[in-house]
Amino acid sequence: MKQLIKLSLVSSLVLSNSVFALNPVLGFYGGLLGQVSRGNTNTDFTFISDGVTYSGKLKYNPVGGGGGFDLGYKIHNFRIEGEILYNFNNYDQLNINGCNILSPTVDTPTGTCPAEFVDAGLGFNGTTSVIFGMINAYYDIFTSDSESTFVPYIGFGIGKARVSNVDKFYSTAIGIEESHTRTRNASAAQVILGASYYMDDYTWASIDYRYLSTNTINDFNNKRYGLNTLNFGVNFAFSKG
Repeated sequence: MKQLIKLSLVSSLVLSNSVFALNPVLGFYGGLLGQVSRGNTNTDFTFISDGVTYSGKLKYNPVGGGGGFDLGYKIHNFRIEGEILYNFNNYDQLNINGCNILSPTVDTPTGTCPAEFVDAGLGFNGTTSVIFGMINAYYDIFTSDSESTFVPYIGFGIGKARVSNVDKFYSTAIGIEESHTRTRNASAAQVILGASYYMDDYTWASIDYRYLSTNTINDFNNKRYGLNTLNFGVNFAFSKG
């Protein structure tokens, strides 16, 4: 009887280890990504009205967002993937030397403004949207005998970005809208820090922080467009072992 009890305990331990041992399937995988982002807080902006050049700063809304998909290949602790991502951030305030030109849904402009702005009831808003094409490399931090389904990871990516600004001026006094679109291409890079949760050896969810930045862009007075993002993803291995 004692021998049977010992054998039962050993069997339980073996089964327990086989259940909790992490052994992710290698090879190709794909997934979807959603994100919450915060873009540049203030960006230099210049426009011309009636032959006069005005310079000010755009104020972005505190939260933006986006989403995308990835296709990658996993070998042991390393992953390499291609990623397509779309992100947008809105702005609805332009400050020019103490004159605040706001969204036309509120009383605008406010502050000390040129008479022509006040007479027109000048309003303003816009959006910065970016399409990123990135190549990312990751290192998953776990061992072959790991018993945890949570796996931290670090990563780095490089690629290209297509940045589009749509600026809209409104005359709330006479109901006229004027829109301008500015589009530029730039190189981009990102750093990544996150963790995955393996639902099984084929499927995992992830959450990570990324800082993503373009190279300098003319429309940003030769400055970079940067994003702090919180990302949520799910990936599926194509192979079943």
